[in-house]
Amino acid sequence: MPIYTVRNLTTGAAAPKTHITITAPANGRVKLRGLLFKTGTTNAASYEWEIQRLSVNATGSAQTPNPTNPDDIASRTTALSAITAEGTSSASLWEIGANVLGSFSLWVPLDKLAELVNSGILAFVKTVGTLTSQIHTTLFFEE
Repeated sequence: MPIYTVRNLTTGAAAPKTHITITAPANGRVKLRGLLFKTGTTNAASYEWEIQRLSVNATGSAQTPNPTNPDDIASRTTALSAITAEGTSSASLWEIGANVLGSFSLWVPLDKLAELVNSGILAFVKTVGTLTSQIHTTLFFEE
């Protein structure tokens, strides 16, 4: 099964702030494989991020998932970034908190975490904290 990435760069904002959403295709199956996110700040503060299942998608700009192998077909999964209106969370599947001063970079393998079927929606959301610097996010998923 092909693996795809969706990347986003968000300048910090008050929580809640969704960074990326992905929506499985109708009659399709998507498995999260990993998450890479990094940020930096000059002010120590506490933050929390979650991967959430959404019942209503956020509003934002369409993002094209990129295959990690250029010979793979285009993804049928849709993605959003540059979120302008938050979606509706129906469940929190994973969370992490951190007190960040300086830089923070984290790779999280998510092989057993979440699977989407039939137009299900997942989002990576900052749920606590006001971060004024940039947040780089990459979701890896398999179709």
